[in-house]
Amino acid sequence: MAKKGKGIFLVYVDIDAKHDKEFNDWYNTEHLPELLAVPGILSAARYKAVKGGPKYLTFYELENVGVLRTSAFTDRPRTPWGQRVSPSVIGSSLTRIVGEQIFPDALEVPERGMAPVLQIGRMSVPVEVEAEWSSILRSVRAGMLAVPSWMVSERDQSRAAHGS
Repeated sequence: MAKKGKGIFLVYVDIDAKHDKEFNDWYNTEHLPELLAVPGILSAARYKAVKGGPKYLTFYELENVGVLRTSAFTDRPRTPWGQRVSPSVIGSSLTRIVGEQIFPDALEVPERGMAPVLQIGRMSVPVEVEAEWSSILRSVRAGMLAVPSWMVSERDQSRAAHGS
């Protein structure tokens, strides 16, 4: 079964140390299974920043970005536990990013699971240099893929974010 899709949903958040354990317990035991049950959410992984921040990142693979507009996602019930410790309630620096893959055009390894480590770069590219930037990125990507244990390099374009 494919674990990769053409959409991503990233949720970044900082959590105060006094809420850290309960937040992580809720996210890992209730929230992730709840979201992974939504049709079109293919896989997910959580990460802790080793440099920079916010402290936590959850990365969801989506069949496509439309999954976040389905009633299965938007109308799912919230439990009392989730209402108490969700990122929007106890978090700070909360950022949600929805991205649609624009390069490469095809899924190269659709059965590949989530990466154990991520390096994410975020930037805005002015429209007038988009073509040149894409050309440079293709060259850089080819070099990165030649590095042993570098799994994949994708380029996504952000869309308006939705709740988590």
